[in-house]
This record gives sequence, C-alpha cells and structure tokens, in this order.
Amino acid sequence: MPTNCRRKRRILKTSKTMAYKSMYKNEIARAAGVSLGTFRAWLRTDTEALRQMGVSERTKLLPPVAVSYLCNKYCIDIEN
Repeated sequence: MPTNCRRKRRILKTSKTMAYKSMYKNEIARAAGVSLGTFRAWLRTDTEALRQMGVSERTKLLPPVAVSYLCNKYCIDIEN
C-alpha cells in the first residue's frame, strides 16, 4: 500500500463527487502500479466484500461500486 495513503484518503473523502466507471482488473492494477498477480492477491483479502457487490474471482470487468471500493481502500487514483 502506498505510504501517502492517508493523505489520498482525505482527498478522496472530500471529493465525494467522483464517479467511477466499470473497469477491468488489469486496468486497475496498472493504475495502482502493480502487477496483475499482486492485484489479485489484494483482492483475495476482500473476497467477502466483493462477493456482496456481485464480484467473483473470475469476474474480469468490475462494476463501478467495486471500483470505487478498491480505489478508496488501496488509494488508487483513476483518471477519467
């Protein structure tokens, strides 16, 4: 996880108007600056929360709610 995560979380919390779009797992991994394997390892720690959002291990295209959750949790900046 990035070292400046707390700062980014404050920024994300203040800008609630950020609208996320559906994204592929590899796109989010690239935005996070990690390999797809590392990103999948991160997702394994959140299987229950993602399952409630309708995301399984085999899902390639993540819905906006899951993208928002992951970006907030792992401090990933997605530029639209």
